[in-house]
Amino acid sequence: MDNIDNSFSEDSTPFRRFYLNRIKDETGISRTGRVLEAAVMQDGKVVTQWRPPHSTIGIYNSMKEFLVIHVTCHPSCNEVVWIDEEPKNGEAEASGVLAGEGQ
Repeated sequence: MDNIDNSFSEDSTPFRRFYLNRIKDETGISRTGRVLEAAVMQDGKVVTQWRPPHSTIGIYNSMKEFLVIHVTCHPSCNEVVWIDEEPKNGEAEASGVLAGEGQ
């Protein structure tokens, strides 16, 4: 049987939640306000779920990838609002994961 590496460190960066606030709905389809809920995982991947009526789920390789697809292409329409504070250990900043530079 192959060994599976389930190593985990209590010192590792915890996941961090955020939501996408839509300031302006350019299409008239998705509405304004809190339209998406998400979390940045320990490895830097971003998991998202659009709020109803379009409740699809997405997984992105990094925060940078998510931002390019959903925020920077509509800079005056969408903003990321963090729910959780940045980790106090500074590891996330040093690695660039939460800043969108990881993975």
